[in-house]
Amino acid sequence: MQTISRRRSDIKRFLRDVLIKNYRSIFDVVREETNIVTAARFYGMAVDRHGRALCPFHSDHHPSLSFKDNRFTCFACGARGSVIDLVMQIFHISPLEAAVKLQEDFNLKVEVRLYPQG
Repeated sequence: MQTISRRRSDIKRFLRDVLIKNYRSIFDVVREETNIVTAARFYGMAVDRHGRALCPFHSDHHPSLSFKDNRFTCFACGARGSVIDLVMQIFHISPLEAAVKLQEDFNLKVEVRLYPQG
């Protein structure tokens, strides 16, 4: 009996690992396929050639928002995050709404899988 139960747990662990490695959520797709500087410019931010811009989250007179490695950081107010976080904060929307907005605005292909309940 112990062998069968161990076998089942091994199979479940294997399937879980395979499914997790092969699964890409809308958040993963948007983060990987959207360049944050391109998105910032698309939504009206003036990003200079050094990857800096005025921070839209506070009154900023000198560029304190920096873009690097597809993430943003404001050295004045401490705002930071990915392209999804940037869109969330600019438009005051939820993470899912931000991901969907980016998907639609940049024509990203996201495979939606529906699993039967049961």
